[in-house]
Amino acid sequence: MTDDFFVDADGLTNSANGFAQKAGELRSLAQRVQALTNPSTVLAATGNDKNGSNFANVHLAAAGKIYNGLDAWAKAVDGTTTAVRDMADSFRDVDEGATELAGSLRKDFTQLSTDVNSGGDGGPGEPLRAREETLLKPTTPSKPAH
Repeated sequence: MTDDFFVDADGLTNSANGFAQKAGELRSLAQRVQALTNPSTVLAATGNDKNGSNFANVHLAAAGKIYNGLDAWAKAVDGTTTAVRDMADSFRDVDEGATELAGSLRKDFTQLSTDVNSGGDGGPGEPLRAREETLLKPTTPSKPAH
């Protein structure tokens, strides 16, 4: 099992664009269904008699459900578009933050190395030297005064 993890944020953004395109196609299809099922057009085509009206009303109700389904599907795909874009942006932000932090850490360690290598008594390149020890004298603890 590997610990490697990689996310192609640009690839996610491109896939979000694909979802957006499909949502547009679904909206176009829903609008086409709506245009084809305009009640006045359908009623005129089926005749203005009782049987024509019954036929039109049954099929207009079904067409309305088809339109609502397509519209809901387009909205769901739009939501997926937004979620994938947000995810891509989040991965991109995390990657940029990690890169900045790594650069800052490298700079800090480089500065620390420079400080350590130039801080000895012998000048630059000499390692730091420990100070002379001062031994502590043992003492007997005293009791606090009451």
